[in-house]
Amino acid sequence: MPDVRAGSGKSETGTVVLRARHEGDSVLVEIEDDGKGINPAVVRSKAVEKGILTPEKAESITDDEAINLIFLPGFSTAKQVTDISGRGVGMDVVKSNVRKLNGSVSVTSSVGRGSIFTIKLPLTLAIIDALLMRSGGQVFALPGTAVEETLLVPRETLSHLTRRKAINLRGEVLGVTRLSDLLHFKQGSAELSEDEELPVVVVSTGGRRMGVIVDAFLRRQEMVIKPLAPYLASLPGISGASIMGDGGVVLILDPAELLMLAVQEGL
Repeated sequence: MPDVRAGSGKSETGTVVLRARHEGDSVLVEIEDDGKGINPAVVRSKAVEKGILTPEKAESITDDEAINLIFLPGFSTAKQVTDISGRGVGMDVVKSNVRKLNGSVSVTSSVGRGSIFTIKLPLTLAIIDALLMRSGGQVFALPGTAVEETLLVPRETLSHLTRRKAINLRGEVLGVTRLSDLLHFKQGSAELSEDEELPVVVVSTGGRRMGVIVDAFLRRQEMVIKPLAPYLASLPGISGASIMGDGGVVLILDPAELLMLAVQEGL
């Protein structure tokens, strides 16, 4: 409100800045305001109150991860439900529509200073360069723009931090989890023996990173994205599908949602 802004040393009238720029093979659209920002402590409290996170998980996630919980369906920090806020559908609708364009949306915020919402859309909405990999006996595609690197990690170097697994990546602790655990499906292949190496793909999107363990890397390939049928559109972690040369169907992973699933699962 104007009086609150004035008391904070700001002008009584708020400012919203819209920017768009080309970055790599994507277009970034940023919407920045100079409002009060999003308080991660409030978001954590609401997430616990609504049963989305346990108190332990809420404390273990970073402030950025907490702020991005606002995109979950049914989540709202509004104290009262009105015609325009409080139902927890607005940000979920934004995310769903951006996903239909095979894009991602994220937010960074500073309490008392404002927020920046970033929408990332591929320049070519029909064709992507993707990494094909196998997990649980199924083949998945991960957009190449989200692949930071791939590596083979000796199983014995995998460490456990409470429920989380992690690896030491050139002096940096990187959280990792199995793709099959994120997508909640059973392993279709036998567990790797103790002396074998784990294929790990480092996924990076929206300024966040994580390692995803798969059964095997296959190849890089350009593929045409097909939208999912309505009854499959709500599958978590999946943004679309593609038909391969042999007629088989490959599901295309949503990197931003994989990171969100990892936060929710406490992995």
